[in-house]
Amino acid sequence: MADFGQLLEELPNIADSLKLSIGDANKIRYEATRLNKIEVKLQNIHEAIDKELGFEKFKNTAMRALPFLGTAASFLIPGGFIVDAVIAGGAGLISDKFGDPEAEVTLEDLKLRVEDWIDWSNELQELAEDFLSNKQLIAHINTEQLKPSVIEQIKNIDNCLKNNLDFNNYNLLKKELDNIKNAQYQLTQLQERLNRIIDIIENGESITDFLFAITSFFGNCDFALDWLHEEYGLIISSYDSFISLGDIFNECDSLREKSANLILQANTLKGQVEQNLKYIEQENRKEKAKSLNSASNATSQIKNNSEVQTQFKERESSQITKQKTFVVILISIFSILGFGAWISREKILPVQPISAASNQEREIVANFKNAQEIAMEAALIVQNNPNSLDTWEQADTKWQQVLKLLENIPEGTSVSTDAKNKLATYRLNYETLNKKLVKEREANSNWVNAQKVALEAAIMVQNPPHPKEIWQQASYKWEQSIKLL
Repeated sequence: MADFGQLLEELPNIADSLKLSIGDANKIRYEATRLNKIEVKLQNIHEAIDKELGFEKFKNTAMRALPFLGTAASFLIPGGFIVDAVIAGGAGLISDKFGDPEAEVTLEDLKLRVEDWIDWSNELQELAEDFLSNKQLIAHINTEQLKPSVIEQIKNIDNCLKNNLDFNNYNLLKKELDNIKNAQYQLTQLQERLNRIIDIIENGESITDFLFAITSFFGNCDFALDWLHEEYGLIISSYDSFISLGDIFNECDSLREKSANLILQANTLKGQVEQNLKYIEQENRKEKAKSLNSASNATSQIKNNSEVQTQFKERESSQITKQKTFVVILISIFSILGFGAWISREKILPVQPISAASNQEREIVANFKNAQEIAMEAALIVQNNPNSLDTWEQADTKWQQVLKLLENIPEGTSVSTDAKNKLATYRLNYETLNKKLVKEREANSNWVNAQKVALEAAIMVQNPPHPKEIWQQASYKWEQSIKLL
């Protein structure tokens, strides 16, 4: 067996590696073998500490852990060895695994700590065996590791929906519509994934149960079961950061709310893109019809000119006397002028109302498009929760503008049916936002009142001593302030 100093030098690295990394069946088998070797080393260190405790010179001798240095710190044993080692992880969730780095540590304390690590190594090996015997769990791990983590997935969807849209570019809009539909599908899948994670954490009974949820949460990100905290329960490490099972639950609950907002945003964007595509298609059809009419008119004009030339030649070759010809032509000219003038007046008179109707239609279509653009602005300004009360109120004002524009679109116009459909959707969006606005106003009011009451309580107890009644009143005000918060 190596000497005591050499064993203690290994201890911090051994403790730091005392975790079960999760992967496919081969990786878990490798981890079980690695943990067994760690346990053997810990047993050797435990025996060495027992031996050292038998020597008189180490009785009642203390060691102090030097400040946290990452994965290397030092124990200084007065009159004995200098051991380069670290008791790492100090702050937060992982401190329970290594102990307080500032506390005085005796050999007896260290012995107890090593015993805890041996027990944890045994438990991790048993967990590895349980995991390997659960075919459903191994299949689940293999599937989930092909997916991004839930945090990464919602970031990707959010970025997809933040693209600036060119509402006049038909090809780009078609491509963006496909992206939005894909984002909607991913959001549906993500919500199901988050619901499963939350349900498992709420109702799971064992670490094996919880691993289904943890694997879904991390996806293709590396993670390990690091420690079992007395207060926080199971602690998971990933890329030098630590998170508890409770933290995963809270994160998923928050992401579920954010995904609901993204679904609302995606629905709004999809409606706007579809409407603009429809509008562009209608305009293209009008332009095409206009071009066809122009070509048809030009063909008719050429045909008419040909007929006129033929008639003129026929009149030239006629053998009617000049006088009769002159009279006939004269009468024909006057007839044509009179009849043509009458037709012209009939055709010109309706032009003005047709032009007015066309202007009105264009204005209605513009209002409809404007309503969609404002709706998009309203959805975008509240997408990054939490938002201030002012932001919610701005969004509320924009939704009111949208509803007013759509409500004023009359029946019988080219966009009246689409406007009616959008109005139904936007009213639901407005109601959802309005509920959040009411809550935000209530929370803001409670915050202001809580500060006010707290200030009153603080002022009451200035310049003591005070009679008992004053302290009681101040205590009551503090309770009011806390309840408001």
